[in-house]
Amino acid sequence: MLGRLAVLSSALAFRPSAPRASTPHMSAPRASTPHMSERARRRHLKEIGEIDPIDVQIIQRQFATVRELPRILGTEAGNATNILELDDYREPSFKRLFTHKTWQRYTGGSAIGRILRLVRQWPFCLVMQATWPLLLFNACWALLVTAAVPAHVLTGWSRGLQATMQLQGAAIGLLLVFRTDNAYRRLEEARKDWSRILYLSREVVSRVLVSCEYPVTCEVARYLCSFAWSLRDMLRDAEDRDDILDVLLDAEEASWVVSQRSRPLALLGRVRQVLMRELDAGELSATQHYAIDMDVRELSSVVATCERLFSSPIPPNMARHGVRSLILWLFGIPIVLAGSMHPALIALCVASTTYIYFGINELGIQVEQPFKIMPLWQLCHLVQYNIEEAIGSPELPLLIKREREIEAVPHWERYDGSAPV
Repeated sequence: MLGRLAVLSSALAFRPSAPRASTPHMSAPRASTPHMSERARRRHLKEIGEIDPIDVQIIQRQFATVRELPRILGTEAGNATNILELDDYREPSFKRLFTHKTWQRYTGGSAIGRILRLVRQWPFCLVMQATWPLLLFNACWALLVTAAVPAHVLTGWSRGLQATMQLQGAAIGLLLVFRTDNAYRRLEEARKDWSRILYLSREVVSRVLVSCEYPVTCEVARYLCSFAWSLRDMLRDAEDRDDILDVLLDAEEASWVVSQRSRPLALLGRVRQVLMRELDAGELSATQHYAIDMDVRELSSVVATCERLFSSPIPPNMARHGVRSLILWLFGIPIVLAGSMHPALIALCVASTTYIYFGINELGIQVEQPFKIMPLWQLCHLVQYNIEEAIGSPELPLLIKREREIEAVPHWERYDGSAPV
């Protein structure tokens, strides 16, 4: 929709300066008078359906600037055309949003082809990279024990130990699986919360769009886009992206948001102030205000849930006890297996068991902090795309009168009549 507005603006730039006939999206010269109030002037423009081309450029340029910013500060600027299709991992990963191409990589091809691909990429998987030192250490331990101590001595020591090891292995396995399952539930809850952000942000903007004047809609849209980026900064251990706030907000307002303890809640507070201002002015009915405020309340609830998931992990004692028990159990395996097979095979069995059990533990560790592996950069852009689509209605005027933003558009590219023909 925004693309069509841009095309319309481009076409108007090269039309003769003679008086123009009214169209559904571009009216005749404004009929407002000098003594007309700003609110009355906006209402008049809304009634005649006029679109100011320079304002179309402003809102488009702001969002386009955010898309062109680098994902990590200090790196090369990103490609604004394929943010949602980015798939730069060796294997399909939860750290990127899946597309049809990603699903084809993940589940496409024959079964034997997928298995061979998994085996080929095995050395590069995150679980292997995290556990290989433990594999090597336990294999060396098993080889040392079985090769240095006579088999009959170990067999005498381990008489009756096998049943004990089986009971311990079952209990440790249940503990690891229970913890990993809880970690994945946290990941599921976090992803659902960001799905709610995607839905609620578009819902709020859409409701404001049909209830208020367009400048109010653009104001709310900026706050909600900034809200998503600020929430990402709060949940990630990385440098805050104040540059994004500088693009979306005025300098003074961006500085105020940066100084707040909770930037997301501060931005939601600004949205509520805008809605209350419109309610007091009579531009928003009590029913409309209540419906929109309930959506804002849901966004505030999402922030609280994200803060809970981030600040309250699975009780660390559970993880520590599980790992310590696992270490003791793995150290006892070579003693139980002594004399039953060659020392090299015992070392191989211990290494494979270490990989399986510590791999399960590693899976829980990787997802326990869910926001660390979620594609928040792409999700924030998706929030912004949804908001852009929601405000991209050609039936309403794009009235954004901010001098700082107008100056960001080069003079020779303006379509407001000031550009040279």
